[in-house]
Amino acid sequence: MEAMLSSLLILTFAVHYSSSLPEQGTWVVDIDKKDNVKAFSKTMFKGTQISVSITCAVKKDVDIDVSWMLQRSPCAGEFTGVTGIKEAGFYWSLDPIALRQLPYPEFEYLRKDHEVLKCTSNGQLFLEPFPYSKPKIMRQQPLKQEKNKTVETSASKDKGDVKKGAAVRKRRAAETATQPPKKNNTENANDVKTTVNALEKGADSSKLDHNTLVKVWEDGTYLFILKFGDLPEDLKLQVTVRMSQGDSYISAGDWPLLIFYGVMGLVYIFYGIFWLVMLACNWRDLLRVQFWISAVILLGMLEKAVFFGEYENVNRTGQSVHGAVIFAELVSCAKRTLARMLVIIVSLGYGIVKPRLGQAFHRVIIVGGIFFILASIEACLRASADKAEQNRSQMIASVPLAVTEAIICWWISLFLVDDFGHLQS
Repeated sequence: MEAMLSSLLILTFAVHYSSSLPEQGTWVVDIDKKDNVKAFSKTMFKGTQISVSITCAVKKDVDIDVSWMLQRSPCAGEFTGVTGIKEAGFYWSLDPIALRQLPYPEFEYLRKDHEVLKCTSNGQLFLEPFPYSKPKIMRQQPLKQEKNKTVETSASKDKGDVKKGAAVRKRRAAETATQPPKKNNTENANDVKTTVNALEKGADSSKLDHNTLVKVWEDGTYLFILKFGDLPEDLKLQVTVRMSQGDSYISAGDWPLLIFYGVMGLVYIFYGIFWLVMLACNWRDLLRVQFWISAVILLGMLEKAVFFGEYENVNRTGQSVHGAVIFAELVSCAKRTLARMLVIIVSLGYGIVKPRLGQAFHRVIIVGGIFFILASIEACLRASADKAEQNRSQMIASVPLAVTEAIICWWISLFLVDDFGHLQS
């Protein structure tokens, strides 16, 4: 009995990661006059390449105006749900007053405005590679400091304030004395070019692919905003955005899950082999419950295999298989339901102190059905939502599931105490 209970408990309370839809690495969106702004968010490793290709379907050549911005956030989940101009306008505006709402002091971004491309019939365009990978930084200043600076500036300009004027003139004289002689325009232009090349150019542009727009400068969560200018009414564009590191499209947040589900799949395979060996060694004393334990192990293998296949597909292609995560979650719910039912059956003493369960079996079926329904609702709501998004319906669905889990654990404890009492007597 101890071996059977330990096996069931391992299967019942095995690690179950709360999954959601994996972050995509490839997006294909349609652009027209009314819907001309798109935003894409993803957690990325340093060096991840972003490319944008535009497919045109026009009868005659037309020029299109494209602007874009890439922003990094140190806060996970900040860009969840940001898909269009309504949500992305806050970041696109670069309004220093509005950006004070952000919980971090520095706003890091790269931006390029008004790149003009010629759209031809059935032609594919790529945005011009951006040669700089070091971001611009907009630092926030407290409102009090800005007020103090304003007061000081206005006071220094006050003609009636003799002391302030004298101090300003004295400071300017000192600065003029310490300044080096001015250079001509040619020397200044050379200095600017040298400074840009030395400080701002992060990666050698020759190392970039021909269709790579920009490289990510640091690990973190990023928002990429793509904005088109005023388009003709009949112009339809298909835009493909790819974010990859070499041949890998999986995000930095989902990369550990790919390894996790691969390892858990191997664990279930080894556990299945071990269980088959145990069944073969004790084939004369087998109970029906032990065959159902084999079914739980098979469901666990299938669950981990589907999850691993989904994340591996995202890693290779950048896109999810429609419905794969939902199917894997339903298989997981079936596995957990069957495991809990088996624990309840064993705790009732079936095959140990009772040859048959009688009416208690119907109650076990009812409890298992309730648990499966509640677990399926909660899993589907969670799996269909974006990562880091917690909505009210998910929280409401998790409450009755948690209550049902507690009732099952309490029921198992009561019956186990009864069984051990019968065995001791």
